[in-house]
Amino acid sequence: MKKIRCLLIAASAASTCAVFTGCDEVPSVPYHSNTAAAAIVGDHSSQTDGSTPEGGKLTVNAVKGSVSITKTNVPIEVCVEAGDPEISRYLRFSTVQVRRNDEGNERSVKVYTEVTPQCLAWRVSLIKNGREYYHFITSNQQHLWDQVIPLQPLALEPDLPVPDKIIVTLVK
Repeated sequence: MKKIRCLLIAASAASTCAVFTGCDEVPSVPYHSNTAAAAIVGDHSSQTDGSTPEGGKLTVNAVKGSVSITKTNVPIEVCVEAGDPEISRYLRFSTVQVRRNDEGNERSVKVYTEVTPQCLAWRVSLIKNGREYYHFITSNQQHLWDQVIPLQPLALEPDLPVPDKIIVTLVK
């Protein structure tokens, strides 16, 4: 549980920073049109060797027997996944994000992925005298700087006694 808490704290801090600063903390690098980042945003203009770029459209004219390649500016989505199944249960990654900046003759680019805490579903069981007397399903939420599990039924249900303990189970 300590590992989970550390992961959620780190992810919520990263999410909070991303909300306040956007991608300002990500360093810019010089933009080159022959890189993977250029292909991801759909800048295929650098491919002059006749190869079909991802996002390109191959057209075959059956009557004349000709083949032509139409280059499009379609962005490519590149997925980012956690290599550890335990981490992937708690963190969600965006696809690769590329932000190109053109200032005069200078071009720069920022490449990153956004990481956010995964919204987890929890089964909350209220226990009194060793027996479950009430349960509900909820999900973790951001509250100030922490991830929290709301327990509103304790405040909304007038007939619920004070539990001896609460058991929280991850719903898969």
